[in-house]
Amino acid sequence: SPEHDDIAIIGFCWGGWVIAKSASEGFPWKCGVSMHPATKLESVVFQRDETAMLEKVNMPWLLLPAGNDEENLKPGSAIVEKLREKGGDSIVFERMVHGWVSRGDIGQAAVREDIDKALDLTVKFIEKNLS
Repeated sequence: SPEHDDIAIIGFCWGGWVIAKSASEGFPWKCGVSMHPATKLESVVFQRDETAMLEKVNMPWLLLPAGNDEENLKPGSAIVEKLREKGGDSIVFERMVHGWVSRGDIGQAAVREDIDKALDLTVKFIEKNLS
């Protein structure tokens, strides 16, 4: 158990599953941000119910999916509506493909622009939820 209750978590790809899994099992994160999250690991790899896991996340969690990421992590989905009730949200980067923040070609202006935007949103979300 942590000594402080003001811990945020950031996860890329599979790190999004780590956030969901740990939060759904009661780890007391104050908030989290996932860029191009891959929470589908819960069902695809571990053969468990991804939706049930996501519904148990009880903290502000910002999802930043790419255009080709799963629809259940995008605005309009039941999961995102539940996240919004808890202070979270989902902002889609439609022109990006999965992995763009951690392995995108920053030589491409659009990729660089969206990486900067995602990182800025991350900092602002964490600052808001840790203050």
